[in-house]
Amino acid sequence: MESEDFSLCFTVFDQKFRKNSLLHRKIRRRNQHNIGKTLKFLLENRSKRFTSVSHKDSIVVVVSSKYPVGIDIERIKNESIRSTVLSSDEKLLLTSFSFTEIWTLKESISKLVETGLPTIDTVSVTRIDDEVVTSKIKKNGKINIRKYYFKHLRLVYGTECYKFCLVWQG
Repeated sequence: MESEDFSLCFTVFDQKFRKNSLLHRKIRRRNQHNIGKTLKFLLENRSKRFTSVSHKDSIVVVVSSKYPVGIDIERIKNESIRSTVLSSDEKLLLTSFSFTEIWTLKESISKLVETGLPTIDTVSVTRIDDEVVTSKIKKNGKINIRKYYFKHLRLVYGTECYKFCLVWQG
């Protein structure tokens, strides 16, 4: 993907905004999925490009591309929940990749193919080579094996570290 093929931006909302904003109140009410879908709809209809949105804490990342695209951001944290959300193929990848890297790949792919929140059954990362990921996707009762390009990036904000993943179809 060339630099003119996509636009990536992120923003950090300050404490005052977080306390008073409708967006933050909705996030607190756990309507995250609806917020992302609404922003995606508004951005795609305005720009006629593929768009993906993700947020964690006070950070929002948005990517827009002429290719189908997905993005996810997560705070790097305790990885004890991994056994409940990773497939057996994904657990084997933990020897080379962190839980956060695998989870952000999984989330980004689910946004790209629009499966909703990924489960062990809907999206499974089966192989990671350089900047190409192979994934098994179950959608509408059909299982497909697909390859996508990806890029992991790290963001440090204050004392917190975040990992975000951009996945696209080329």
